[in-house]
Amino acid sequence: MIRNLFRTKEIMVCLLLLILGCADEQVIIPAKKKEPTQCQGVASTYTKDLKPIFELYCDGCHVDPQGIHFSTYVDARRIAQDGTRLSDAINHRNNYKMPNGQPKLPDSLILKIDCWILNDTPE
Repeated sequence: MIRNLFRTKEIMVCLLLLILGCADEQVIIPAKKKEPTQCQGVASTYTKDLKPIFELYCDGCHVDPQGIHFSTYVDARRIAQDGTRLSDAINHRNNYKMPNGQPKLPDSLILKIDCWILNDTPE
């Protein structure tokens, strides 16, 4: 009986250490995608809608041709199709917050960008 009690305490200590050890890990929130119904009537294109947004809000910092930049359709499309980082950044999710040090973009601009991504990034 004492041996079983000691074994139970060992298991409890191990579980507690496991739980506490994971407490410092960053929790990643899955990206909340726009539903197709939210994008109904939003036909964003890079040239007409997004290029001016990127020029105004992004190009001041994202100018390095070797890094993240949005100056051409090909580059913006590559970044948009590389997972959810662009959407996370403009929506201030998962520790990405762009524009850096600034408030979130207006919801209407975020919707244009998110719907552009959802609609396969038309030029």
